[in-house]
Amino acid sequence: MKKIIWISSYPKSGNTWMRYLIANYFFNNKMEFDPHIIRYIDGINYSEEISKKNKNNKLDVRNISKFWIPAQENFKVQDGQVAFIKNHNANLTIDGKDFTNEKYSVAVIYIVRDPRDMIVSGYHYFGSNYDKLIYDICNQEFFTIHNNSGNVQVLSTWDEHFKSWINKMPNLPKILIRYEDLIHNTENVFRNTILFLSKILKFQMNEKKIEFSIQNSNFKKLSKMENEIGFAENISGNKFFRKGEVGQYIHALTKKQISTINKRFEKEMKFLKYL
Repeated sequence: MKKIIWISSYPKSGNTWMRYLIANYFFNNKMEFDPHIIRYIDGINYSEEISKKNKNNKLDVRNISKFWIPAQENFKVQDGQVAFIKNHNANLTIDGKDFTNEKYSVAVIYIVRDPRDMIVSGYHYFGSNYDKLIYDICNQEFFTIHNNSGNVQVLSTWDEHFKSWINKMPNLPKILIRYEDLIHNTENVFRNTILFLSKILKFQMNEKKIEFSIQNSNFKKLSKMENEIGFAENISGNKFFRKGEVGQYIHALTKKQISTINKRFEKEMKFLKYL
């Protein structure tokens, strides 16, 4: 029954970049730049019932949770025994219903990003305001977002999202990747990711594929692609591959906003060496 390798993260934390890297390594058989190679790593399509609204015109998280495990149980893997699945959902348990479990999961690749920079990236993409975004990641037990195919994903506070994927399912192989390390040392981080996967999936690492994947998943190349032909997964109308830089928050957020995030997530940020 194990069939899913989760590529999980909070939104705007490097999930799409990692998907391009992995898709180029495993699925780009022509070894040519393919702007659509990411289509090989998509999310799970849940039942249409998941999008029904309650009387307050808000998505009912408890209704949504009913469809998580059945969707994974019914998920069909094509051309192999496992599939990489993109995901922003927190690994929550709501009314006794888990988002996922070790029965259906093979491994977890979790990408984490400094929440201060994540807020800046989210601000430019979602078109919200800083204070609203900061409130959500600091205080909302869970809230919903839509992806480009209309599916609903349930987020939690930033720290709980991180802990839900790192601490739950203790017997599951996991690799934790900091977005900042992916920026500064792409080759080593991606090689370690492929090494992690090779031990689980039992294959020999291919250095040429690693080099090719890095070259053809370059942030500047993806940004140029978006400028020229667009990016199908962009649902906001704003630039998706905008800057991808580290430390943007220093000039974008106020001292009060930075302090709010630092105090709220002090333990996790120290653990991740953001403080």
